[in-house]
Amino acid sequence: MKIKKKVLITKELSKQSINKINEKLSNYYEILIPSNYTKEEIIKNAKDITICIGTHLESYIIDYAPKLLIFQNIGSGIEGFDLNKLIKKEILLTNSHENSIYVAEYAVTVALNMSKNMNYYYSMLKEKNYLKYSKNNMHKIPTRLVSNKTIGIIGYGSIGKKIKKMLSGFNNKFYVISNKSKISNSINLYKKNLNQILSKSDIIFINVPLTKKTINMINLGNYKKLSNNCILINTSRAEVISYDVFELILKDKKGISYDTFYKHKITNDNLKSELMKKYYNLIITPYIASIDENKSFPMRDIILNLITYYKTSKLKNLINFKKGY
Repeated sequence: MKIKKKVLITKELSKQSINKINEKLSNYYEILIPSNYTKEEIIKNAKDITICIGTHLESYIIDYAPKLLIFQNIGSGIEGFDLNKLIKKEILLTNSHENSIYVAEYAVTVALNMSKNMNYYYSMLKEKNYLKYSKNNMHKIPTRLVSNKTIGIIGYGSIGKKIKKMLSGFNNKFYVISNKSKISNSINLYKKNLNQILSKSDIIFINVPLTKKTINMINLGNYKKLSNNCILINTSRAEVISYDVFELILKDKKGISYDTFYKHKITNDNLKSELMKKYYNLIITPYIASIDENKSFPMRDIILNLITYYKTSKLKNLINFKKGY
């Protein structure tokens, strides 16, 4: 009888996700689920595992799992992993892009919200009597159309392509850039460089991994190229936009949104809330872009990847350690 390889779940998932993993993978692997998700409990289960399912927050496991061959990242971002240590220990890192549909829908929702200045109006209606407020135009600010706009997409991969598809019904023109995809100009779709996208776009979606090349990609050197009323929807890590530029965007009343925030700047969640009260052109959300219907992370692609590995010894979405994504 073939001995099953052990898979350890290190990230707390919803009950529905755990049930799905057990249902689909238990024929191929022995699934280990910690009784709790403390570091001590996870390390205790790590001795004989071959595969780990988790995030960079649990990547400490590689120091306690001598038989570990594969770290299956739940999301797509890998900047929190020590790639040099993974290389040294000969551990493969693979990620998941199933959440791209969730992230794309999130990004489009935020773009619509910011175009209509919903953040401002929600706040006003909470503070004032609705009927009194609705008759008083003194407190009203403009809303903008999403239709007939130039949409910039920096990172035209899985997320970017879904954003383009969702917004195509608005009769928009798309300027896109990608390091991975071969892009050909077509009706309403044009390959552009970064400066062209920054200077010509009304709404810009940023969907790139955080690497040495993309950190501070939008900086004081190219900030002035942004149009006056530009909205930036950042589905990447906050640091692709320099913090100096973030402060200028707020001051200049351009729109900006983040689902992650600058790790070493404002760590107090109350201060983030205060920022949103002060600046109606800002939306910060608490890491919700890829959350699914079960308040968890999509598991279908991860499950299929591990079944494929069992059957063929091949993996999808392997990280290129040299490129860093």
